[in-house]
Amino acid sequence: MRDGDELVGLGRTLLAAGASGLVTAIRPVPDLATALLMGWFYDGLDPAGQLGLAQVGTVLGQAQRQLRGASAADLVERGVHLVAAGGDQAVLGCRTIAVAHRTAGEMEAFVTWQRHLSRLVEGQPLPAGATSRHVSTSAPAYRTVRPFAGLADWVSFTVYGAAPAGT
Repeated sequence: MRDGDELVGLGRTLLAAGASGLVTAIRPVPDLATALLMGWFYDGLDPAGQLGLAQVGTVLGQAQRQLRGASAADLVERGVHLVAAGGDQAVLGCRTIAVAHRTAGEMEAFVTWQRHLSRLVEGQPLPAGATSRHVSTSAPAYRTVRPFAGLADWVSFTVYGAAPAGT
């Protein structure tokens, strides 16, 4: 196997083992962008519905558009919901809110949310009312800045798989 063939080899192995399809990234993608995109992807899947390649591709495309078009204000809103969920989701929420503030140019709020993130990673709770006190998005930049609009954040994801028998 040559360098770079690992993904193809793993994909073929999974398909041969019975997987009907795979969602993969063909290039490295930043962790936060991946976590947000996959969250929106899984939110869009209908657990009771058919999960054929076309449906999965449609949901992936919707998640990619949602990530690409998310404003800093949208990310703060998403982050607040993630923080409220607790656990690992709270860590993701703090990271999301911090990035939203940084890209909107609000460095004081960015530093505050970086501190909150450090507290969570150290096993400490967030200060009471943290999400209500530190999530102002009134500055115009929160509506215009799109932190994950860059191609590197979303375009590398793709769906591939085996065609159904008889097609």
